[in-house]
Amino acid sequence: MTTNEEQHNEEVEPNYDIALALMEYVDDMLPDAEEWEGDMNEAEREDIVARAFFICVTAWNHAALPEDCAALYLSQVESSFAEIDAPEIWEDSKDDMLAVSQDMGAEYPGSDHIIIDHELEPLEDGQMGLAIDVIPVDVAVSVLRKES
Repeated sequence: MTTNEEQHNEEVEPNYDIALALMEYVDDMLPDAEEWEGDMNEAEREDIVARAFFICVTAWNHAALPEDCAALYLSQVESSFAEIDAPEIWEDSKDDMLAVSQDMGAEYPGSDHIIIDHELEPLEDGQMGLAIDVIPVDVAVSVLRKES
């Protein structure tokens, strides 16, 4: 799998290769090859991949934000699931996300960007690529604090 990072502010590069870090964490969460070849159908596989990306993207952002903004961010995530009448999805993922966030915070201290969007894209060579949009943490902090 290859990675690609897009940014809103071309002048400021993230201090880490966020897409690569994200892919490493997602890969760790996915079943091994034998489990993929089992009785899972395509929809189940897609759900597993989507859940892993959700957990890892949310964890990255949570780890990168200062404590007060991280709490605001998680509150927004929880509210989003409540709005779509799916609070159980958040409850089923929250502990895993917090554990991954703690690990990411230790592995990538002082990350200076958060992820605002991500998309898996098929590449010409048959591989899958990851495109992400990121913004500087200070921009995210400003927005989160204004919204609170």
